[in-house]
Amino acid sequence: MKSHFFKNISVCLVLILFISVLLPVIYNPAQNSSQVRAIGQEELFLGLGVAVFIYATYSLSERTSFEVSDPVIDFDDEQKDLLVRIISAEARGESMEGQIAVGAVVLNRMESPDFPDNLQDVIYQKDQFSPVEDGSLYLTPHVRAKEAAQKALAGEDPTGGALYFYNPDKAKNGEWFEQNTTPLKKIGNHVFSR
Repeated sequence: MKSHFFKNISVCLVLILFISVLLPVIYNPAQNSSQVRAIGQEELFLGLGVAVFIYATYSLSERTSFEVSDPVIDFDDEQKDLLVRIISAEARGESMEGQIAVGAVVLNRMESPDFPDNLQDVIYQKDQFSPVEDGSLYLTPHVRAKEAAQKALAGEDPTGGALYFYNPDKAKNGEWFEQNTTPLKKIGNHVFSR
C-alpha cells in the first residue's frame, strides 16, 4: 500500500515538473533553450493543480475498480456455482439489477441471525426457494447469472438489505409476504422486502 502511494506521488512530481517547466519552453519557441529560467509561481501552481487533479482521478478510478472486482465474500468454486444456479433459476428473465438483487438476498440471509450462516444451508432451507423444490436449480445456469453472482459477492446490493423476494403475480404465499415483511424495493417482477 505504501509503495503504491509513493509511486503515485512520484508520478505527480513528474507531472508538476513537466507542466511547470517543460510545457512553457515547448510553447514559447522565442525563448533561447540554452538559457535556464526560474519556475514562475503561476506555472508552479498550475502544474500542482493539474497533478493533483490527475492523481485524484486516477486514485478514485483505481479504488472503484478495486471495490467492484475484489469479492467481499470469498467462496470456493462449488459455492460460487451454487450462487450462480440459484440466481439463474430465480431470476433468469430479470435484468442484471434484478439478478444481482436475488444474489444479494441470499448473501444477506447468511448475515442475518434469522437464517443459517452458510450458503448451502440458506439455499437448501426447507420451503425457501422454489427452484430447489421443483429441480430447476440443477438446470444449466444462464451466462449472465455468473456476472450477477460476482457483483453480489463484491458487495453490490440494489435491495438495500432485503431478506426476502417474491413475484406478486406468481407467489403462492404472497399474502404472507405482505403481512410479515416490509417492502423495500420493486425490481422487475420481484418485490424485495425485509
